[in-house]
Amino acid sequence: MVKGYLLSAFSSKRDVFARGGRFIVSHGGGRAESIHNKKGQTALQEAEDQREEDKSVHALLRTYQMKRPLVLLIDDRYVPFPYDLATKGYTYVVLGFYHIVHAWAERELVNNERRSVVRWKFAFEWCEKQRDPWWLQNEYMNGSL
Repeated sequence: MVKGYLLSAFSSKRDVFARGGRFIVSHGGGRAESIHNKKGQTALQEAEDQREEDKSVHALLRTYQMKRPLVLLIDDRYVPFPYDLATKGYTYVVLGFYHIVHAWAERELVNNERRSVVRWKFAFEWCEKQRDPWWLQNEYMNGSL
């Protein structure tokens, strides 16, 4: 079971930040294109297929099946977020509690010799039993936070 999920750089092409952040679609489970340092050398790790058996994909699917809420966090490299966290001095912030409302696998085109990879997508919906998202409140939008 997953208790928290970080949204960061290297999002997929069809990831979504909608309804003011109350509905988010993200690929989950790793294996995305990323940059790694090995022995002082920076190398691009190409995207690979995600599988249902992958530990993180399996955990997200289990959380979905159990209908358990989880916390979504973002860092200052998550491009879809409408505000620049770094200028406010934040690296990581908690968005709030969400439920996974849908999960599916889809093929995504990539720019490497594989040409496409399987991505597991998860749709997260804001838990309505909590207050409105903090980034939609007047104090934040006016720059006083």
